[in-house]
Parts: sequence; structure tokens; C-alpha cells
Amino acid sequence: MLRWLMWLFGIALLAWGVLIASSFLLFIPILTPSSTYTSNLSNVQFKVPGGWQQTESVSQYLKGYGVPDAEFVHVGGGDYCFISHFKTYPSRLKSNRQAVLVDNILSDHANFSGGWKVSSTSDYALPKSGGSLGRPPSGAMLVMYSLAHGVFVLSTVNTGSVSDACVNDLTSLLKTVETYYEEVVLTASSTGSISYKVIDSQSNGKPTFSVLTFTDDATLETRAVMKFNGGFYFVPEFSVVGDTLYAINRPYIAGYNSSIWALEPFAGSYVPIKSSLANGAYMSSLYVQGDNAYYLMGTSSLGYCLDTPKPCPASLFSISLKGGEPQLVATTSIGGKINGYDEREGAWHIAQGWGDAGFIQTRYRKVVNGNEVMVGDYSGDYSCESVDEPHCTDGIAKY
Repeated sequence: MLRWLMWLFGIALLAWGVLIASSFLLFIPILTPSSTYTSNLSNVQFKVPGGWQQTESVSQYLKGYGVPDAEFVHVGGGDYCFISHFKTYPSRLKSNRQAVLVDNILSDHANFSGGWKVSSTSDYALPKSGGSLGRPPSGAMLVMYSLAHGVFVLSTVNTGSVSDACVNDLTSLLKTVETYYEEVVLTASSTGSISYKVIDSQSNGKPTFSVLTFTDDATLETRAVMKFNGGFYFVPEFSVVGDTLYAINRPYIAGYNSSIWALEPFAGSYVPIKSSLANGAYMSSLYVQGDNAYYLMGTSSLGYCLDTPKPCPASLFSISLKGGEPQLVATTSIGGKINGYDEREGAWHIAQGWGDAGFIQTRYRKVVNGNEVMVGDYSGDYSCESVDEPHCTDGIAKY
């Protein structure tokens, strides 16, 4: 009987040892080389420092910090540290208190800002000034945010401070973050949405490339259907005819140059509409009707004028989708956007809007038989917070 009891005790002790070992296996220093990580969910790429590796086994610790499930997590740094990533700023992190502001981390492709955060119940006092990433308060997380590349969070499994080694590794990682798009070939069975994005360089503010993307409905992964170099800047206002997208290409090279292009996402090709190129011109809006493309155009100054409250004259042109000589339809006193065509009255409807600090102004016109007809001008100051304020009625300023 004693022998049986000793045998059962040995089995239990062995099982307990395996359990404890497996619990701490995650935190053994990781001797992995540096590597490159890519994501089709967040569309980021970065170099992972040596000693870090991706894991899916730490969500329980992150939740202890009030952080929901991350898209991916890397563990390492030799000190039980975690680097987690979120595509958008987690709402639960927003309730945490800012403890120390830190210097921005800037590279050619990314600009991260942020600081050390503590729980909302912490009594840690906020310093009067920020500084380098430095020594954090005990139990704090380092939260670094980039509009283009999401949120990176550095934390530790214990309640102490994150080590300098982990901070240095995160700094190194963030300096390598850049936008990533894997290419995809669309087929008749592809189900999802297409969008267009311009990727700017952080070092000089100029577009490095732009991309027509496809987001899969099932996986939510986003890939590139087409990539364009810095000589392309498509206005994100596409007219769709069958499987073809028509768009204005309007790069700025010592002034605006404009042309109309046909993009074929399923074929992965794009070609200009013949004779649509206008050097030194600004096309502001495009609308496809039948076999023709209609567009508003002026000189390069039209692009600057549309950023002001002034009416900006333009011309309405048409051109065959097969190419050919552009035809003048009418000259207009405003040149913001073609809202559409009313077949019943044979009228093109045009608008131009502007707004600043709660003030909104919109002008509407229509073109009938080549002549501009007044529709109306509307404006209001929506910055009013109370009807008791001077010149405010129902929360809208009246002048």
C-alpha cells in the first residue's frame, strides 16, 4: 500500500513540475536572431530585434494591464517583456493616465509619438515635462502611436519597471516600421472592397508610392492590386463602369498636371485616356456618363483656390472614354465637384464647399444647354454650443 502511495505521489509531483515548467517556459531568454515581420492585417513591416519572437500565449498578462487582444505579440528582451501591436488605438488604453511624455521616434517611413501610461487608479504624479524614453514609473506601459502604422505597446509580466534593454529594443524596432502591401491577383470569386491609398515619406512629406488595395471580406486582410510610383496621384473619386475604374491622375511637379486614366483591377493594368493630359492644369472632379467622361478643370491656381472660401471658376469638359479631343461644355463660376447629371432637365449639377472651425459654406449651380444657372448658396456657423450665445439660433450662427 505504501509503495502505491509513493508511486502516486511521484506521478503528481512530476505533473506539477511539468505544469510549472510550462508556465515559465515562455519567459526563458530567447536566443533567436533578428528577423523581418510582415502583416496583411495592419499592413506593416518591421525588423524584430534578436532575442524576440512572436507568441500567442500572453493575452492573459496583457488583459491584466487592461489591454484587449492584440493583433500580434512579441515576447523577449531577456526580461519578460512584451511588444504588442494594435491596428487602431484600443479604447481601453485611452482611459489610462499619461504618466510621462516621451520624444517622438522618427524614421523615413514612420513617426511615432506617445509616452508611459499607468492605470487610471494610479496615484503617480504627472511630471511637468517629458523627455527621452528613459526610466518609467513602476507598472507602466510604453504606448507609441502612429496614424499610418497603428499602436505599439511595451509592457512586462511583472509589476516592476520595464527594463532599459526592452526599451532600447522597442526603439530599434520602431525605427524600421514601414508600410507593407503584399500583391494579390483578383479573380471572379474575389469578394471584398477596393480602395486607394497614398503612402507619404515621413522624411520629406512627398508621396513615395500609392496603391490600389483589396480587402478580403472573409479574412479582413488587405493586399495590393496595383502599386504606383511617386509620379501618380489619383484623386480618390472613382467612376465605375463594369470592371473598369476611371480616375483623375493629378501629380504635383512644379505645378499640377492632370489626366484621366482607366484602371482594370482584374487585369492589373492601367492606361491613360488618350489626349486627356493637360499640363499645368488642375482637374477637380470626374463623372462618367454614357461613353464620355466629364470633368471640371482650371489652371493650377484652381487647386489653391478651392482651399479658400472664394468661388473658384472652372470649365466643364467632356472626352470620349476611347480618347479624342476634349470638348468644352460650359464655363462655370464654381469648380469644386460634379454632383451628377439630371436627364429629366438635361442639367449638370455642380457644387463647391468650404469649411473651417465649425463654419460651413456651400454653393450650388447647374449647367443647362451650356449655360450656368444659379441654384443657391448656403452657409452657417455650427460652432455654437448654446442658443444663448450672441447671433446663435438652434445652435447655428446666423449672420
